[in-house]
Amino acid sequence: MLAFIWLWSLFWSVCPLLGWASYGYEPSVTTCTLNWQQNDASYKWYIMVLCVLVYLVPLILMCSCYYQAARFLHRARDTGDSIYAYDWATEKNVTKMGVVLVLTFLFCWSAYAVVCLWTVFRHPYTVPLALTLIPPLLAKASPVLNPIIYFYSHPRLRKGMMATLTCCFREPPPELLELPETKSMTENK
Repeated sequence: MLAFIWLWSLFWSVCPLLGWASYGYEPSVTTCTLNWQQNDASYKWYIMVLCVLVYLVPLILMCSCYYQAARFLHRARDTGDSIYAYDWATEKNVTKMGVVLVLTFLFCWSAYAVVCLWTVFRHPYTVPLALTLIPPLLAKASPVLNPIIYFYSHPRLRKGMMATLTCCFREPPPELLELPETKSMTENK
């Protein structure tokens, strides 16, 4: 799955280098992005396909996966399956974290998708200056936000991440080295 994601990303990143759309400077002239000024048919088709396959499809997959995970944990709780009784994997935690991750994805990438689609249907020079600066920054912040969300999602995960980050300086906390006791899911009700 990871290899597919990297190949998928590589494919869509290389397309503009091979002539399907092109890269150019952002309006702030600090980094490169898709060339909004080249508003030809190649650019328009690339943006339309990109919005569907690289924005909407991942969004649908994320929603579906988090929904299925929460549903699975809900069924495990109802049946009393104790193998899934670890305290970090409760239905409530998974659902809350899934909602926050999906909303973060929407917040970070929707503005960029709107600006790209704006340039498909209207002239690129009609995009307000603020919309040429803020959406790319939000899109670039997206990969940084997921670990932060995971970090704050549960204290045990936070302790594990802190132990990993500080492993060179001290021993990990003993509670991270022990497996948690498995409780019946019916006891958590």
